Amino acid sequence: MHTITHTSRMMRFSVLLALTAVAGCNLQRQVAPGLSGPSEFGQSIVLSASPDQLQQDGVTQTVITALARNENSQPIAGLALTWVVRASDGTFVETKNQTSVTDGSGRASTTITAPSAPATLPTSPVVLTVTATPVGSDYGNASVRAVYVRLVPPSGTLPKNNDPEAAFTMSPSATSVGQTVVFNASQTLDETQPCGDACTYQWSFGDFGTDSGISVSHSYTLPGTYTVTLTVTDPRGGVSSSTKTIVVSGPTAPTAAFTSSPTSPIAGTAVSFTAAASTVGAGATITEYTWDFGDGTIETTTAVNTTHTFNFVGTYVVTLTIKDSLGRTVTISKNVTVA
Repeated sequence: MHTITHTSRMMRFSVLLALTAVAGCNLQRQVAPGLSGPSEFGQSIVLSASPDQLQQDGVTQTVITALARNENSQPIAGLALTWVVRASDGTFVETKNQTSVTDGSGRASTTITAPSAPATLPTSPVVLTVTATPVGSDYGNASVRAVYVRLVPPSGTLPKNNDPEAAFTMSPSATSVGQTVVFNASQTLDETQPCGDACTYQWSFGDFGTDSGISVSHSYTLPGTYTVTLTVTDPRGGVSSSTKTIVVSGPTAPTAAFTSSPTSPIAGTAVSFTAAASTVGAGATITEYTWDFGDGTIETTTAVNTTHTFNFVGTYVVTLTIKDSLGRTVTISKNVTVA
């Protein structure tokens, strides 16, 4: 029994030593915190904006206030702050004062005046980011604090104007000389809606002809391929154009030809000229013959035949110009030798 009791005592003594050693080890590892000045984790700087939505009219103001407190929630007086404003759309905005110092209540403030009203509504809200940076040591290594102010455009500010989408139809889409073609621009859109009478419409038909209106008509006097241009202006000055080509068919162009008799005339005698061999396509007629006999005499007539007397011996260049009912002309020249 004694031996058991002694063993028990020895075991208890061993355990006690072990615990003491462990406890001693732990105590050796505990280090008292060193003394230091104010730190970032002990300071609180809170920014607020009143109001935080600013009418963008170039006049309205918002007041930005900074409240600085220490680790004991007591006001920090004499803390210098630098203010900076940045607009999300790049608009230049600045505070009334660039720096300020907290007062006895730990407060500092600055004023921001709204920028001028935008010409059009922005595609997304413009936000001012106002930052305050503490100046001096032991204040968070100049950490930046921020508050946000949303700019509100004045009521009635219109969104950005998109140019109209000019479009038109032609009926018929291919035509012939003298046929009326109707041009209609009612398909034109402005801001995805039919523009109608709100827009103005200017037409150029490619033959020097012009007109205005949402629906117009035009006819062509000559065959060919023409470029039709529609120019549309919307109520806010947006402009766009659209072009199409139209093919105008018509009679084939005239050809000029003539003969003279006799083929070797004598000076002082009449010479007969005929343009009967001249031609023009079906649907047109030759309306005019102009003769230049090369001796200073020019004659214009509607007759296919004419006569002329050369008074002197020589070789003359006789020129015939014909004109058809579509206003087209063609010319041919021949030499006539007079003995």
